[in-house]
Amino acid sequence: ELCSPEYWVRHVREAVRFADGISTLQEQGVTRFIELGPDGVLSAMGADCVEDAVFVPTLRKDRNEPEAAVAALGRAYAYLLGACVSLAGGDEVLLTGRLSVQSQPWLAEHAVGGTVILPGTAFVELAVRAGDQVGCGRLVELTIEAPLVLPETGGVQVQLVVGPADDSGLRSVEFFSRPEGAEFDEPWVWHASGAVGTEQSAPATDLSAWPPAGVAEVSVEGLYERLAEAGFVYGPLFRGLTSVWRSGDEVFAEVALPEDAAGEAGRFGLHPALLDAALHALGVGGLLDEGAGGHLPFAWSGVSLHASGAARLRVRLARTGQAAVSLEVADTTGGAVLSVDSLVLRPVDGQAAVSDGVGRDFLFRVDWTPAALAATESGDEFPVVVDLVSAGEDSDVPGAALGLASRALELVQGWADEDRALVLVTRGAIAVGSDDEVADVAASVVWGLVRSAQSEGAGRFVLVDVDD
Repeated sequence: ELCSPEYWVRHVREAVRFADGISTLQEQGVTRFIELGPDGVLSAMGADCVEDAVFVPTLRKDRNEPEAAVAALGRAYAYLLGACVSLAGGDEVLLTGRLSVQSQPWLAEHAVGGTVILPGTAFVELAVRAGDQVGCGRLVELTIEAPLVLPETGGVQVQLVVGPADDSGLRSVEFFSRPEGAEFDEPWVWHASGAVGTEQSAPATDLSAWPPAGVAEVSVEGLYERLAEAGFVYGPLFRGLTSVWRSGDEVFAEVALPEDAAGEAGRFGLHPALLDAALHALGVGGLLDEGAGGHLPFAWSGVSLHASGAARLRVRLARTGQAAVSLEVADTTGGAVLSVDSLVLRPVDGQAAVSDGVGRDFLFRVDWTPAALAATESGDEFPVVVDLVSAGEDSDVPGAALGLASRALELVQGWADEDRALVLVTRGAIAVGSDDEVADVAASVVWGLVRSAQSEGAGRFVLVDVDD
């Protein structure tokens, strides 16, 4: 029928019923649609017709046709996470995958200080995916400790470890990576950790009236040029912020994926580039003192995904604290898509944040250097040395630890205004080498307490651990 003239005459004279055709195919179990045509127009239209489906245009203008066709086939079947394994002997789940700018070229559009890093919103997407795998649809919390740098060539191995459920049903989730082709015993870099739990109901915020009444429009002109000057370079996929309005401590924004990428929204719960673009409204709307160009997502709390596959969003952002906001995200009809109870952003220098990140080892370790204790004469100008060693009774380690902590606290509080240094000496309270053992467990509390005082800048304190 497709080759008959009558078929195409009907197309000209009658309704095409494209949406009905796509919906019927989805009802029959079709989840991936590949467009055989010169561009991605139908993929964008298809994404507006159904949810939870993947639309991949085969050809793109100004691209090599064989390469574009192969890349489209790969996108139809490739995800950020490739395998999920339930570990024997326990309740843990391991999800693995591979990330690279060659396999996921859209990631190359997110660069900070000249280095491509995985967006913080992608960590959220992966955590939600991991939680769904074990029946925990709510991301209770997620803290990003170290950036995940993507090299110009090659890729990185990624692992997500979901821990066993505790008494309340919460499961821990941790992110690790290491370079592709690494030796078997090469350590993994720990990037983020958090917890997932059971799903929550959709938020009560109504975004059906758009834009909300009583808001003032804020211009977004020149935003991405200013961000680029600050070291935050975003490609077209991440430049989705189209409109911003503000009312007091609330900012409302509209974001959308480019037309040629809208068909890929169904591959994600919420496309990381789309959520990342929503955060760009924070600086424009004045909710962050230093502007969006100086902040990156750090800690997420209470993240719930209510619908997937959206290519255009309405967003409400409200200040909840210093450099902290809540988010309510809806589709173009006002239907709930995502809610975030709290997002804390961390100020960074975009020009220097991860400029040397390619190949950099973010798994730092403490290195100890042996030092001899020189004898000193007594006098006010010399430091005061105090021994803090437990009695050594293994049966009462908690009691000994409490006693030493109380003694150390008393010394620290009484020495806050002194000009001389107070040297606190322990013996075997820490392990300074890979083969060392902690001989005086109770005295270990002294190190934690005094380090806290050092970080607050109160007094002059020196910690010394000696070998008997």
